[in-house]
Amino acid sequence: MSRRDTAEKKRAKSSDPIYKNFLISMSVNHILKHGKKSLAYQIVYRALKQIEQKNQIEQQKQIEQKKQIKQKKQIEQKKQIEQKKKTNPLSVLRKAIGRLIKCPLK
Repeated sequence: MSRRDTAEKKRAKSSDPIYKNFLISMSVNHILKHGKKSLAYQIVYRALKQIEQKNQIEQQKQIEQKKQIKQKKQIEQKKQIEQKKKTNPLSVLRKAIGRLIKCPLK
């Protein structure tokens, strides 16, 4: 409790000028050396750019992997369809004869 007439108001915490984020300004103040705030901002922004680039590369790799998996599945499905279409005529005859033996014609 303040012993003065009115308590001083706390200063508003500043946010980062580019990203408008309070956490970035906190990290800049943590990195700050010898009062060189512009150098600290440069360090933080470079680190953020590197992180963004790594994330983009990882996302591209994941997209490419998903495309390859889809292509493999499509190729397998096409092969299965072709195999179904290429039925051996002997096997068709055997099935027909087997049906006739089980249920003779009336």
